[in-house]
Amino acid sequence: ESYFGSTKKKAGWDCMRHYEIVASGAVPFFDEDPTQAPSATLAFWPKRLLRDLRTWPGVFPNGTVDVDVLDASGSYSKLAAGLLTYLRERLTT
Repeated sequence: ESYFGSTKKKAGWDCMRHYEIVASGAVPFFDEDPTQAPSATLAFWPKRLLRDLRTWPGVFPNGTVDVDVLDASGSYSKLAAGLLTYLRERLTT
């Protein structure tokens, strides 16, 4: 089981990989600050939240997680469930 799926800007910021990560029950972990993406890119994603989770206790800048410190049953599970609901309701056709 993975808490985060590593993703990054390649040819551009928008790609199906982000959706696949959320659909698998994990949270996208961007290697770059997603708030630096152009305003029309990742337009419907919670860019600040995805940036800020890098500072959560137990989460390290390289994407590794200390499972003994991460609040997996609280903050993390709310975020993962919220992203999945948001994806289903607003980011799919």
